[in-house]
Amino acid sequence: MKKIKARRFNNKISQSSVTQQYCTSSQFTLNQKDIIVGLDEVVLKIKDRLIVQSSRLEVVPIIGMGGIGKTTLARRVYDDSLITYHFYVRAWTNVSQEFDTREIFLGILRSIGIVNCEVKRNNTYEQLAKRVYRSLKGRKYLIVLDDMWSIEAWQHVKRSFPDDHNGSRIVLTTWLVDVASCASSGSPLHQMRFLSVTESWTLLTLLFWPGIHEP
Repeated sequence: MKKIKARRFNNKISQSSVTQQYCTSSQFTLNQKDIIVGLDEVVLKIKDRLIVQSSRLEVVPIIGMGGIGKTTLARRVYDDSLITYHFYVRAWTNVSQEFDTREIFLGILRSIGIVNCEVKRNNTYEQLAKRVYRSLKGRKYLIVLDDMWSIEAWQHVKRSFPDDHNGSRIVLTTWLVDVASCASSGSPLHQMRFLSVTESWTLLTLLFWPGIHEP
């Protein structure tokens, strides 16, 4: 009986170890892989709006429900080598539902690389807004405002984005059409679509059976 109990205990330990190893491996794979399905055409369209169109400052809103790929799309465009080359300054900041205007400005300044402990500690919201404006003035910039939930948040930050008619752009991701419409001032809104059945199956296999797509 002691041998049987010991064998059962060892089996449980072994199964637990395998399960933990599988979960860790799966999490590592999902977190590390930049998997995008069905967005290649959309990436090209967004890049075209950022680079080719008018010289005045424009807001490019990306709208869709949670988990549909708004941030993934924005990140893919933001990290694109052509976009990196085209814009002198790039900055990414998260807004979120319970927004903090000071944190939004700090996020922009952090991306630009001009935030230190003194700036964080001693600067008020108004001082940070001015610092952002001065950092962007006269430069062709791309700002991503990720996950914006309210018109109020946009009203608080928009004055810090100078329009020098040099082709600067703001990409804004949101769930809400009214927020996107307010920020874009008549520019076309990009509505995220759902994946087709084929695209959904491709995504599923990439996540759980990546080897199936290898030549």
